Amino acid sequence: LAQVALARECAWSARARGVARRAMAPQQPRLAFGVSERSATVVHDVFNVVCVAILNLLNIMNWRHDAASWSSLQLFDGAEAWAERWVGEYHEIFVAATFSYMLADTVFLFVLPQCVKIPGPIVVHHVFAIMAMAVPWCHGATHGYTLGVFMLADINTMFLILRKFLLRRPKAELLPQIALSVVSACFYATWGVIRLVLFPIWLFTISGSEWAAAWRRTGAPLNLFLVMPLANVFAVYLNFKWTWDLLSGMLRRSRAPPPPLELPLAAAA
Repeated sequence: LAQVALARECAWSARARGVARRAMAPQQPRLAFGVSERSATVVHDVFNVVCVAILNLLNIMNWRHDAASWSSLQLFDGAEAWAERWVGEYHEIFVAATFSYMLADTVFLFVLPQCVKIPGPIVVHHVFAIMAMAVPWCHGATHGYTLGVFMLADINTMFLILRKFLLRRPKAELLPQIALSVVSACFYATWGVIRLVLFPIWLFTISGSEWAAAWRRTGAPLNLFLVMPLANVFAVYLNFKWTWDLLSGMLRRSRAPPPPLELPLAAAA
């Protein structure tokens, strides 16, 4: 009986240690629908690169293409200057396509949240963007250009996704590495110009001025155009937050100690 009791106690002790080890072990995140993080990321990137390419093409098709319209381009151009460059021939298609993309990508992030590191800010960004689309949707004849202006950020998004694809390629392949250098240069250039320079400027020259003009027309500060500066402020916040995350990550990697040199067993002996 003593031996049986001892064996039972040992079994319970072993089971308790196993439970403790499992409790202390790092928990693996539960993956939606059993799809791996890598597979979800690749599918999401392919979806985005196709959609963003279509949206960029539609955006370009809605602007004037004559040199005279762009020869007077200045950094602090206001709403009137940008509106004069807008043709809007395919405006309805552009609005519908942009809305469909924002909605579909939001659903994608809810269904497969493991496709990005932090889906929350992207979902909130899409919500603000859909709210801001009320202006070009309801006033397409006069303010359709507002969608075209702020969707210029998707030029940078295109380079971002292409860069992610090229970073996954083996470093031994020469052509992808050359393409990576070109795409990375375009990504950083458009990030700085569009997201860090133009978006803060447009907050005052476009979003703020259009809201102020609507305030003067209606006599009410709470009008439809208020969504423009609100969405613009949130976009500026995200752009600078993502910039800080990017720079801090690069700084951490540069300060990280190099991995220890692994010697062959024969040399170690």
